[in-house]
Amino acid sequence: MQNKEKITLGILFFLSTIYLLYQHYTDFSWDFNAYVLNARYLFENGIYFEHYRPILMPLILGILGEYLYIIFASLLLLYSTIKISNALKINKLYFYVLTLNIYVLINGFINGTEVLSFALLELGIAYIINNKYSGIPFGLSFLSRYNIMSLFPLIFFHKNVKKIVINFILLFLTILPFLIYDYYTTGNAFTSIGDSYALNVHFRENVINWNVMFIQLLAVGNVLWVFFFLGIFSNFKIKTKEFWIMVFIFLVTLYGYIKTPVKDIRYLFNLTLPIVYFSYYGVKYIEEKFKIKRVLLFIFILSLVFVFNYEINSGRENKEVYLEAVNKINELNLSNCQIYSNGWVMVNYLGLKSKFSPREQLVNYYLERNATMLFFYHIGEPDYVSKGLAPFTNPLNIAYNNSKFVILSKGCGKIENVDKTYLYELNQTLYLTANKSISVNPCDYLFKGFLRKLFLTIC
Repeated sequence: MQNKEKITLGILFFLSTIYLLYQHYTDFSWDFNAYVLNARYLFENGIYFEHYRPILMPLILGILGEYLYIIFASLLLLYSTIKISNALKINKLYFYVLTLNIYVLINGFINGTEVLSFALLELGIAYIINNKYSGIPFGLSFLSRYNIMSLFPLIFFHKNVKKIVINFILLFLTILPFLIYDYYTTGNAFTSIGDSYALNVHFRENVINWNVMFIQLLAVGNVLWVFFFLGIFSNFKIKTKEFWIMVFIFLVTLYGYIKTPVKDIRYLFNLTLPIVYFSYYGVKYIEEKFKIKRVLLFIFILSLVFVFNYEINSGRENKEVYLEAVNKINELNLSNCQIYSNGWVMVNYLGLKSKFSPREQLVNYYLERNATMLFFYHIGEPDYVSKGLAPFTNPLNIAYNNSKFVILSKGCGKIENVDKTYLYELNQTLYLTANKSISVNPCDYLFKGFLRKLFLTIC
C-alpha cells in the first residue's frame, strides 16, 4: 500500500470507530446489554444468562469490556477488508469506503455481533480465494452468529479434496470447545444452537411479517444498489470463482432471510459482502466508461449525510427511565425480591435482578406468590399492561405508578437465577397456563428422521 492510501484508511478507521463508540455511548441496546450480561455470568459469577446467544462475543467482552470490544471489532473489520481486497486483487480503499456504508455504520454494533461475524466471514473468504485454511475463521464466525452455518458449503470452493476435508476438520475443532462447554453445563452439546432455533424459527412460524421485507432489502444496499447492478452487468461474462462465491453468499443469505419468520434487518447483514463486491465494479465501470471521477467520494459524502440525518431524527432508547425505575425499586426495599419485568434485560444490566414478564394468565399467580412486577409503558409488550386489567387497577397491588412505569408488589419472594433455557421456561409457562408440555431437548427441534437417530446418543 502507498503511504497516502494507508493514511486515508487510518483516518477512515479512526472516524468510523469514534462514531461507533459514540453510538454505543448514546444508545441503550437490548441485545448488546444481553451479551454483556452473558459475559458477566461467565466471568463475574452473574445470575443472568441467555443460552440461545452465541458465545464468542461474551468471551471477548469478558476480557476487553464494552468499548475495547468495539475498537477490536472495528479493527478486525479493517484488517479483514485489507485481506479480502488483496485476495480479490481490488483496491482496498474503495472496498473499505463501500463497506462503511450507512447500513453497516448504523446496524453494525446496535446488536453487537454483526461486524464481528462479518469480519471473520471476510477472512474466511479471503483464505478460500488464496487456498489457505478457512475453517478457523468460519468456525469463529459461527460462534458469533449461528446463521453463518448456511455458508459453510463455501469451503467446497477450495476444490481440493484434502483442503476441503482439513478445513471442515478445523471448523469442527473450532466449534468443539463450545459444544463441550454446553454439554458440561447443560447436559446437551446443542443447547445454545437448539434454543436459538426454537426461539427464532420453530415457535415463530406463524408471525411472518412480509410488509417490511422490501424496505429492509432497500436499506441494506441503500445507495449501493445502483452500483451493485452495474457491477453484476459488467462482470456477468467473466464468472470467476470469486463471482460465484459472491453470488452464493447473496442467494443463501436472501433465502435464509425469507425462510426466517421474523424479518429483522440484521439477518441480511451478510449481503453486505456481495453488495460491496459488485458495487466496486459498478463504481469502476462508471469511472472508466463515462470518465467520471470522485464517484467514491460522492458515495462517502452521501453516507455521511444519511448518518447525520439518522442521528438527528432517530430515537434512541432512553437509559434514564430504567435508572429511575431501579432507584425506585431500591427506595421501596424490593431490590432483593423476585422481580418480573418487560424491561428485564435493561434492569439486569443496571444491577437489578429480574426475570422476564409473565404471560397475562400468570400475573396474579406470581403476585400471590409475593413476586414484584415492574412494567415500562413505552415498551408496549406485553399488551396486557395497557389494558387496565384488575392487577393494574387494584390499589393493593400497586406499590408505585407514574407515567413511565408501574410497580406491582404484594410481598418479597425469593430471587431465582435467570439462567434456564428458553425451552425450559416455555415448557414451564405452558404447563402453568394450559397444563401442556413440550420437549425441552434442543435436538428434537434441530434434527429430524435419520439425523435425530444419529445424534440420539449425545443429545
